[in-house]
Amino acid sequence: MQDVESLTPEQYELAKRALACLDIAGFYCAKKYVGEKDFLDLWAPALVTLGRSAARPFWPLP
Repeated sequence: MQDVESLTPEQYELAKRALACLDIAGFYCAKKYVGEKDFLDLWAPALVTLGRSAARPFWPLP
């Protein structure tokens, strides 16, 4: 996990593109264009990895 300011332009664009894809996928799910199960099957592994990466600096808790 890095501060946004320390990302290279390529890393920043990649992160921005990933968030945009997740946003669109969530929109499709909310509009019922894609089923919730299909959405979770597709995105759950990435979200778990992201969550673990984001939580790593705080784990283990005292």
